[in-house]
Amino acid sequence: MKFSYNWMKDFVKITVDAETLAHKFTMAGHEIGSVIQQDGDFIFDAEITSNRADCFCMTGMAREASAILGKKFKAPAGFFKSVPGKSKTAGVSVSLESVRDCPLYTATVIKGVKVGPSPEWLRRRLESVGCRSVNNIVDITNYALFEWGAPLHAFDLDKISGGRIIVRRAGQGESLTTIDGKTHLLTPEILIIADSGNPVAAAGIMGGDASEVSSGTVNVLLEGAIFDPVLVRKGCRLMAAQTEASYRFERGVDAERVKLSVERAVMLIVSLCGGKAQAFVRKGSGAAGRKQIEFSITEAEKLLNIKLATGKAYRILSGLGFKVKKVSSSTLKVEVPLFRKDVGQQADLEEEIARIYGYDRIVPTLPFVSADPSGLSSWQCVSGIKRLIAGQGFHETVTYGLVEKTSLEVISEKPGEAIEVLNPLSREQEVLRTSVVPGLLRCLAYNINQKQEDLRFFEVADIYYMTPSCGHREEKVLALTVCGTRRYFNGRSFCEEEFGPLHIKGALEELFSWAGVQDYSFRQHSVGGNISVYAGDEKLGEVIILDKKQSAVFDIKNRSAAAAEIRLESIVRSRLARRKSFRKMALYPAVTRDISLLLKEEISLRDVFELAGRAGGLLLKELKLSDVYKGEQISAGYKGLTVSCVYRSKEKTLTEAEVAPAHAAVVQALSGHPGISLR
Repeated sequence: MKFSYNWMKDFVKITVDAETLAHKFTMAGHEIGSVIQQDGDFIFDAEITSNRADCFCMTGMAREASAILGKKFKAPAGFFKSVPGKSKTAGVSVSLESVRDCPLYTATVIKGVKVGPSPEWLRRRLESVGCRSVNNIVDITNYALFEWGAPLHAFDLDKISGGRIIVRRAGQGESLTTIDGKTHLLTPEILIIADSGNPVAAAGIMGGDASEVSSGTVNVLLEGAIFDPVLVRKGCRLMAAQTEASYRFERGVDAERVKLSVERAVMLIVSLCGGKAQAFVRKGSGAAGRKQIEFSITEAEKLLNIKLATGKAYRILSGLGFKVKKVSSSTLKVEVPLFRKDVGQQADLEEEIARIYGYDRIVPTLPFVSADPSGLSSWQCVSGIKRLIAGQGFHETVTYGLVEKTSLEVISEKPGEAIEVLNPLSREQEVLRTSVVPGLLRCLAYNINQKQEDLRFFEVADIYYMTPSCGHREEKVLALTVCGTRRYFNGRSFCEEEFGPLHIKGALEELFSWAGVQDYSFRQHSVGGNISVYAGDEKLGEVIILDKKQSAVFDIKNRSAAAAEIRLESIVRSRLARRKSFRKMALYPAVTRDISLLLKEEISLRDVFELAGRAGGLLLKELKLSDVYKGEQISAGYKGLTVSCVYRSKEKTLTEAEVAPAHAAVVQALSGHPGISLR
């Protein structure tokens, strides 16, 4: 947006040069890209954020300058002349089809105008901000727009059929030729201004050529209004039109600025064009209730880390247009003006204080960090889960919450019935997901098609389902999937490893250890089948080993893939309840003994560890899986394992004579079990 240094001086006494003011604007949150000297003036090119609709005009930026410089914002004496009072015999009627589409519409009738060129000063000011001159009436509406920020439109009153203004949605098949000569086919998504017969303007966007002000215009109807920002934006997109008016309507216009823009334009038309304002019609109010905020000086000081005098806060907020009343030595009651729709709470006012006070004046300090390991929140736990899984080599994904039914039907884990979308946009968006796994598998298939090899993905997201007893439910889960291979260097040579369900199992074991989940287990009910994950007797989820049918549904060709989905409620609860404890490091070395076993496929590693643990006594501190072997030397239906047994004493270094009996007991317990033998 372009702003004039000289124009702003109409409203505030600026005591610094243009370059200095530009720097101060930037430091207050309005970045000035450039300052160009032009015909004795300085033009600022500013980046105004969309939430600051009040600053898309000269008075808005002048008000900012007044607060920054500590000067008073004031319109010059005699700046306005009031418009006529509300008239029942205005010679024009206004009706609104929907106050939601158009909360406020005002029409001012000005008769006896003389249309011609604008005076030099008016043309130069418009040209300084990039607006070309048309004629005095149109130029005045643009001038009021740039000065006060509320768009206006002038109709030739004698071209308004029946003297009626109707604000309504366009009918299907209606058309409008706008003042730029383009004809637009309208739809009911576009809000229009119509007379008793046809559309005469696209509301908030552009007027029609049939009712535009020309050299023969004598009587003018001046429109000032508030239109629904969403409707204006839709209309702009459908008509492929963007104007200075629509740019502001899309970001919000308030009743105060509409009133000031109309008054300013009427005064200029009467004084420059020789007309007389004879009637005024108003429909709707457009005035939402003014927000009241109790502002705590103490809280502001705590957040901003500054010493803030009550008087200083009072002056800053008052200078920005807020109505401020002192309640106590540390509390202010602040009334938010209608033009500051972006302000709604204490934190917003603190931001206003900070940017006018000066971010550069706030002393940087280190944040306070508590040494207490407790006090985590649920979202911090979820964030920790994401970091931990990512640390295992998995890449985080974000997939769609809407999926097709068929993808859910091939995934075994379903907590309840899927919730259907009444009017799905496509077959791929029929239902809310009851599992995150289908989305991950689609992601897997896409990456396989891109010739990727190291495929490890995860997502923490919500699933949705319906149960007969509880109705609609929403639950947070962790989903993982693996496929392909990875190459790594083992210190001597490069090796290749194929991903499978054991990699998922390893990641989940790290998660359970981090969260303090006790007595977890992985139970495979059949050889090569899915693996259920338990914590005690509670089922947390399932590790899915995809078969050919499931792989085909997700277009995973000639690859082995596995996935898992784990409910996070118990894991988060366990992490929140966990308290960190510390113990001394072992003072004496451990003794490790390996046992090579041959066992049937249906015997799990957990069974082996339980047998060994019971037999090893107090000296057996740890059991680790060292190797898994399947090959020609192993009979069908069997597998070979090597288990490492770690023995240690707290009192001394163990001797062979002390380790041997404990290890012999472990060997005897394992070899004596049906289906297990020494290898």
